[in-house]
Amino acid sequence: MKSAQLHENIRYVSLNDPDGDFGLLIHHDGDYIYAVVEVDSKEMFTEVFNEIMALRNTRDKLNALTV
Repeated sequence: MKSAQLHENIRYVSLNDPDGDFGLLIHHDGDYIYAVVEVDSKEMFTEVFNEIMALRNTRDKLNALTV
């Protein structure tokens, strides 16, 4: 198992089992986890990562309006 912090709030954990390699993209804020998505291809990784980043950017913009 290997792990990489891809963004302040996004971590990737690579895993494998008898069926092959896969990974988990974890969208978090400190100890709070918003979502964990299993990905099993580069295409799926890219799609999920981009979606999480878009959600993160929207959340950050909304938070800026409430301050």
